[in-house]
This record gives sequence, structure tokens and C-alpha cells, in this order.
Amino acid sequence: GELENKKLKNRTAGIFGSRGWAGGAVDSLRETTEELDWELVEPVVEANFAPTEEQLEHCRQMGRSVAENLGSE
Repeated sequence: GELENKKLKNRTAGIFGSRGWAGGAVDSLRETTEELDWELVEPVVEANFAPTEEQLEHCRQMGRSVAENLGSE
């Protein structure tokens, strides 16, 4: 897709999303980050419709992990 075409290297990625019934976008993004050899911070979060409080906390943790990663560069 478009991320591969841009040939971006040495990136940090956090993945989150919501889905209705089928989903799949979060898994696709995870595969793409692995193919591009990007550093994926955890947790990856996918909510079914509206996120739960626990999933929102996981998003906050992911944000902290991204900030820590960028701060260490």
C-alpha cells in the first residue's frame, strides 16, 4: 500500500483502531509494520465498536511507550 510506496525507514509505530463486525485493519497494519521493519510499540489496541475503559488505558500506555521511545533517540 501507500506506506510501502513511501519507503519510510527507521520509524516507530503504535497501532490502535475500532471495528464493527469484520475488522482486520489492525492486523493488516501490524503485518505492514513488520514488513517495513518498523519498531512497533505495545500494546496494539483494537476495540469492538466503542472502546472499554481498559482499552482506553492501553491506548494511553501505548502513547507513553511511543513518547519514551522517541525520547531515547
